[in-house]
Amino acid sequence: YLESAKGYERHLPVFVAAGEDVLAGVVHDGPRAFSQTHFGNTKVRDDAPDILTGAGVSPLTLAALGLTRSPYLGLGGAVTVTGSTGQSIDLVQFAGPIRFRADPVLALLRAQLTHDDGTLTLAIVENLQAAETVCDVYGSTLAVAWCAGQPAERPLALMASLAVGAGRVLVAPDADLGGVRIANRIVNALPRGTDVRILDAGAVAHEPGEPFSTATSGLLAALEATAADQRVRTFAAAVGERGYPVEQEACVRAVLTTALR
Repeated sequence: YLESAKGYERHLPVFVAAGEDVLAGVVHDGPRAFSQTHFGNTKVRDDAPDILTGAGVSPLTLAALGLTRSPYLGLGGAVTVTGSTGQSIDLVQFAGPIRFRADPVLALLRAQLTHDDGTLTLAIVENLQAAETVCDVYGSTLAVAWCAGQPAERPLALMASLAVGAGRVLVAPDADLGGVRIANRIVNALPRGTDVRILDAGAVAHEPGEPFSTATSGLLAALEATAADQRVRTFAAAVGERGYPVEQEACVRAVLTTALR
């Protein structure tokens, strides 16, 4: 793998760190905790699960390291869910999003838009407070999925199935390295032909954050150059040119509200 993979030099520290953790029996609280422990920042190497999976590391080893992706999905607004007993619940009657655990509960969960005729917008939001706000404000006129970080396969598949009946999909992550990765993962999973728009939280008034490290800037540049979807490349370029993260809840809410209006 090291000999054949493009950019393996950049991935080597992840393999070394993961190998040391396996030998020492270290278990992390997720990809960001792994990144913080070994690389001094929560988002510099939160793509460690992708790198290790690409190298052939087994899901059992990833789980042992605590590096499995976010197993949660929040759903709210104009969404109906059906559980293992066959009983359906319209989520619009609850203050959403309601959080579901992917393993094993989400495997038994089915979800659909309350109107899957292309009249509803599906908003996929990284920030929980922003997801709560749009659920409160737009209620039955909007379907909301809170992705809770980089989603695992089951939440990703469920979001993709909801997108089939939506008129459009708005993806609203933080405007930082992690947000670009999340947008890339979601956009690549959506059905071909989906009307999808990535919302840049940095496009509204905000307070500048701390500048990106050299490593983070390099990873953003790599995403800008290699992402398969032009919308992801454009988002990565905007985040990289800005030079600092925009993770402010008010900004995500503002850019979502503007798009929905």
